[in-house]
Amino acid sequence: MVTREVKIINISSSDYYCTNDLINQIVDTMPIVEHEWLGLDPHEKYISESEDVYDNIVKRIIIYDNHNKPLSFAELLKHHKDLILVVGTRFGTKYRNHGYATKAVSLILDWYKMNRIKNGYGQVIWWVRNDNTGSNALAKKFDFSDGIKYGDGWMRYSKFG
Repeated sequence: MVTREVKIINISSSDYYCTNDLINQIVDTMPIVEHEWLGLDPHEKYISESEDVYDNIVKRIIIYDNHNKPLSFAELLKHHKDLILVVGTRFGTKYRNHGYATKAVSLILDWYKMNRIKNGYGQVIWWVRNDNTGSNALAKKFDFSDGIKYGDGWMRYSKFG
């Protein structure tokens, strides 16, 4: 896997609203099945302007190319004391398997490790479809717990510190 030169944007909470269009640009390139994994209709936006999700976003990182095109993102959402990890990468061979999601996950987990205790966060939980080989491989690479299989086709991974 070769990671091409990229720019990393580490986003503060005051900028979440400004970055929704960038996240939607990534999600718009994903195949319909991945929209379904996110619980979206085929042409529905991941985050719309009308949604009130900003209180749940704890951290968001976006990976860009040198032409300011958003390539991949990772974000952590509050769920009680735990955090839910959401990861997305542009679709296509030009974007997949180049390390963009790996970089985004690495950076967001580094942030989690540095902030977990002082903010009282519990574990990071990552729901991944059984047939999503890339995300399942990333969960193993970052030492998430062995996934728990659910009957509806999902795996639940978790990680502390």
